Amino acid sequence: TNSFNDVRNSKTMIFMGCNPAEAHPVSLQHMLEGKELNKAKVIVIDPRLTRTAAHANEYVRIRPGTDIPVLMGMLWHIFKNGWEDKEFIKQRVYGFEETRKEIEKWTPEEVERVSGVPGAQLKRVAEMFAKDKPSCLIWAMGQTQHTVGTANVRASCILLLATGNVGKPGAGANIFRGHTNVQGATDLGLDVVTLPLYYGLAEGAWKHWCRVWEVDYDWMLSRFTDKKM
Repeated sequence: TNSFNDVRNSKTMIFMGCNPAEAHPVSLQHMLEGKELNKAKVIVIDPRLTRTAAHANEYVRIRPGTDIPVLMGMLWHIFKNGWEDKEFIKQRVYGFEETRKEIEKWTPEEVERVSGVPGAQLKRVAEMFAKDKPSCLIWAMGQTQHTVGTANVRASCILLLATGNVGKPGAGANIFRGHTNVQGATDLGLDVVTLPLYYGLAEGAWKHWCRVWEVDYDWMLSRFTDKKM
């Protein structure tokens, strides 16, 4: 929901399912500057002590595949202590009461049993994320490339909504991916059945992009037309 450089405005950043120090080094420069200049807290949740985790104020080691229990466990502490953004939920969020029934199942004891994360540490992390705002949650394929990848992302979004960290500078979901089309948008010309930005293949679309590219339309047409036909 925001750009790399917006993490400079964050007060708390959680990196979960990503290792930008190795995979997205340009983005890491923004994070480090936010940490230095904005005194942002950096939390890394990862099964491995990565190079990104080496920069963290708090490193949370989890068992692989337990992203959802950890996120639910954070939400358990947030609701138990009244740290949720009540006004944001009231105005902007639908169906949260049903979600809370699921969250209540993930007590600190159950989360530690499943994920290995001590309850005291998870409470500390949850409090930082909920109270030291704006907060952002950053992930990559470490969350999405699971059999439950969609559910992982939904749980992450629920955490952001519960704390009101959506639609504000320095807050939101930052999905660090390999390139612009990796999520299937195909909006920059990689899809053979459409021109960039979903313009289709109609004559008007070709003429528009010829103007953008500053090439002659008839010349472009000649590149795709067999004059012998």
